[in-house]
Order: sequence, then structure tokens, then C-alpha cells
Amino acid sequence: REGAKSGLLQLSELAAKDDSSAEVLDDAHLQEPDVQSFSGFDVESIGSLRAQVPATDESASAAAKGQSGGRQQTSQSGNSLLDSIEQRVLSLAAQDASPGIAELVEDIRVLLEEQMVGEINETFNETNADLDKTAAAVTNCSLREPADNISWQDYGLRNKEIVHRDCRKEELDLRNEAQLWSDLMASYKELAATYCSKWKELEGPDNRAHGSNCNVDPSLYSGNYWSVDYYEDQLKFWKEQYEQINRARTQCEIASANLENSTLQALLAKEKAANKTHECSLLQDDMDEASCEYKSDLDHECAAYSNCYTRTHSAYQATWVSAQSTEELLQDQMRAVLRIDCYLDAFNQTDMAAAITSCREADHHNASRVVYYTFEPRSIPARDNCTDDDRYNYTHIAGHVEYEGKYYANTYDLYDECDASCCSFRQWYTTVTTTVVT
Repeated sequence: REGAKSGLLQLSELAAKDDSSAEVLDDAHLQEPDVQSFSGFDVESIGSLRAQVPATDESASAAAKGQSGGRQQTSQSGNSLLDSIEQRVLSLAAQDASPGIAELVEDIRVLLEEQMVGEINETFNETNADLDKTAAAVTNCSLREPADNISWQDYGLRNKEIVHRDCRKEELDLRNEAQLWSDLMASYKELAATYCSKWKELEGPDNRAHGSNCNVDPSLYSGNYWSVDYYEDQLKFWKEQYEQINRARTQCEIASANLENSTLQALLAKEKAANKTHECSLLQDDMDEASCEYKSDLDHECAAYSNCYTRTHSAYQATWVSAQSTEELLQDQMRAVLRIDCYLDAFNQTDMAAAITSCREADHHNASRVVYYTFEPRSIPARDNCTDDDRYNYTHIAGHVEYEGKYYANTYDLYDECDASCCSFRQWYTTVTTTVVT
């Protein structure tokens, strides 16, 4: 145990010097460590050494950013630790072959693979899990696409459309009836004017100028008094006069009565039509407002989807940027592991110096164990534009020509200008005034 502490002390001093591996080999004043002092090189020693390696400013900053930043800090700390281990291995190589070197080399190799590579794998797997999790969150937002959750049929629009259309048909019939009575009223008004004018003409004083005094030739009759024939002619004349005037008065009275009745019926029919128009307008308002409620719910879901997508997509992008930085760190660490592993192999070579030089000059960038730690971008859905959805269209949204073409069709042009909450044209009706707000 004391030997292990002594070896770790020398190792920490090497790490503190921040020398390159080449300088370690070439430093003529390097104190050659006692191989026996490294016999305690184990997991506990690695932990003690890690505590002595100071964190860089970058790693401390990354740690403050959260979980992925913490993994970057661990990776950067791993880099420093691997640098220290590499320096220690090279310092061993600078010594002459000593008893225990082979066993120590094997111990270092085991610890390198089991702990350092294990930590690299753990960070790699955790970062992949973060990428999967944040990408899945974006996909889950897409699964909440408004069209999948909301249907215009849930708002009773189909039934309201039928009821409104039937009402407009009744309104049309009542309007036609009111128009018929209005036309009859006009006709009776014209007849009453004609008949009553004739009656007044025949019964007026001007009628005497047209032979109403019945001037006859007395010479046509014999006797001291006018004969019965004379009075018979007089009776016939006045009877005809009476019948003509009475007929004109009767026609005037009938036409006047018909005018009065048709006027009353026209007013009643007009009132019934107006009431039906009001009823149909309320039904249309109910239908239009249901459509606006549908649109409002779509808008709410669309906003929720957009907010979800923005939030989760930003989280994924941040994770991806962090993963690229982590990828660089992990690959650097894996290259260091391969380089150290190569140095350890050099201990078994006849020309160890040449072998170490070869290890130092080797390029591990494309090594399979290095490129393995490459993060692949996840496939995430593109942002959906809610208004482009097949079921998020204006056919079922009041205030648009598409809606009018469907829901106001076959209403005989009796529908009102939409004044529902989602219509651009707004108007409110009162019994006194009409206010239009655009």
C-alpha cells in the first residue's frame, strides 16, 4: 500500500508538469521511479489519481450546463487522466527492464480496458440515450397533430347545417306567401280605386248631366195626365240607374273589403316571414359559432403542438451539439487508449524505443475502435404547418368562401353575413340600430 501511494505521488507530479509524452522520454533529469512502487497500481490508485487531476475551465463550464455538460466534464477529466497514465507508461518505458514490469503492464492494460474504456462506453451510451429521448419527444409532439385529435364532426356541424337549411326553406315559403299577399293587396287596391271611383262618379252631382233627369217627349203619350206607359218608362230608366250605381257601390265595397283583408294578411305573412328569418339567423349563428369553436380548438391544439415542437426540437438540437462535442472527446480518449495500449505492447518488443516511436507516430483517427464512438443524427419529423393539414381547412371554418360554399348552399341566398367570433366581418343587430364592425 505504501508503494502504491509513492507511485501515485510520482504520477501526480508528472501530470502537474503538463509535459508531452515525447518530453517525458527525452527529459534527462526525469527521476526514474521504482518499479516496486507501482505494484499497487489498481482501481483505488486510479481514483486517487483522478482526484489529483484539476478540472479545466471548459469542463467546469460544461458541468454547469446540466447532464450532458456533466458528461463532457467527465470526458475531459478522463482525457487528463489518460494523459497522466500515458506519461506514466512512457516513464516506465524509459527504465531498463526490471522485475515486475510485465505484471504491471498487464495490470495497467486490464484497468485501462475495464475502467477507462468502460467509462467511455458509459458516456457514449448515455449520450445516445439522450439523443433518443429528445428525438422521441419531438416525434411525440407530431403525434399530437391537431387533425388527429379534433374533427369538425364532433361539433354537430352536420346536423346544424341540415336544420339551418330546412329553416331557410320554410323562410322562403313564408316570404313567397307574404309576397303573394302583397301582390293581392296591390291588385285589390287598384280594383278598389277603380270601382270606388266609378261609384262616386255615378252617385255624384255630375251624373245629372248625362240624362239622369229622364227628359221624355210628352206628345208621345195621350190623356190629361201622363199615361201609365210614361211612368213605366220612367220606372225602367230609374231602375237601370239604380242598378248601375248599386253595382258600382257593391264592387267598391267588395274590393275595399278584399283590400283590407289582403293588407292584414300581407302584414301577418310578413311578420311570420320576419320571425322565421330571425329564427333562421339564430340557427345560422349557432352553426357558425360551432364552427368558430372548432377553429378555436384547432388553434389551441396547433399552438400547443407548435410550442411543444419548438421546445423539444430546441432540446434535441442542444443535445446534438453537445453530442458532437462529446464525440470529439470520446474519440480523443479512445485514441489515447489505443496509443497507451500500443506502448504497453512495446514492452514486449526487442527494440522497444523504435516500437514506442512507431506508436507515437501512428494515426488512430480511422481506427474502428475510434470511429465506433460516432453519434448519428436522429430522424425527427419536420415541423407541420397546422393550416396545411387536410382536415384543418376552411371548408368547415366560418367566414370563408369554402365554408359558405358548403354550409350556405341551397339556402336560396337567404343566409346572413357571418358575424361569429372567427369571422373577419362582425355585426350585431338590435331592435333600434344596426352596428357594423369590420
